[in-house]
Amino acid sequence: MKIAVALLTCDRASYTKTVLEALARHNDLSGFTLLYADDNSQDKQVHRIAQDYGFEPAFLNTGPRVGCSPMTDALWRAARSRVGDEGVIMSLQNDFECIRPLPWKLIVDALSHPEVACVKLWDRTKGRRIAGPKVRLLRRARWRRSDKYSEPVTVARTGWGYGPQAVKAHVACRVVRKARKEIGMMQQAVRLGKLVVRPEALSFRHIGNVKTPHGIYRSKRRFTEEVL
Repeated sequence: MKIAVALLTCDRASYTKTVLEALARHNDLSGFTLLYADDNSQDKQVHRIAQDYGFEPAFLNTGPRVGCSPMTDALWRAARSRVGDEGVIMSLQNDFECIRPLPWKLIVDALSHPEVACVKLWDRTKGRRIAGPKVRLLRRARWRRSDKYSEPVTVARTGWGYGPQAVKAHVACRVVRKARKEIGMMQQAVRLGKLVVRPEALSFRHIGNVKTPHGIYRSKRRFTEEVL
């Protein structure tokens, strides 16, 4: 099974460095496709840092920033073209720090089951109060223990968004393509009716207190793209 690690960046060079240092420290990434997309970072160190760790620029927005949804759509489509429909996209943003080795065996095992859509690798955001439909959606999730996979996990039929997770490429692209913002992303994921698998030991934590510049998930702007 081919795996692409797909990193989304937008300035915050120090966060990007912390995230990639930790990812490389805990994991051997030599066997994976490493791609990143950037939403018009003004600090060009972001590109140098990503490329120093072996990430290839897959999609660069050089016009006005457009936010998470369209950038993720572009990045995941590029990743899908590299790993194929049945490959796996391991999504990552540049403010999630890896705190232990990723459960690659579990990822491959769980996603080989047709009832599973996603292996979720993080839990809480960095202290922000989140309200509205997203919280109601998550609170309705009924997590239960399962010993069906290569390690003990909890599972639920719930949504997933843009945080660190592993998803089959064709599923990820179908969901994000229909989403206009993060709650839309989660609702689309719920409509799949498939399981989200969550290992007992999560692999990422949300770091820092600086949001993505402008804090936008969607935009009506048309943007200039460089597909490399």
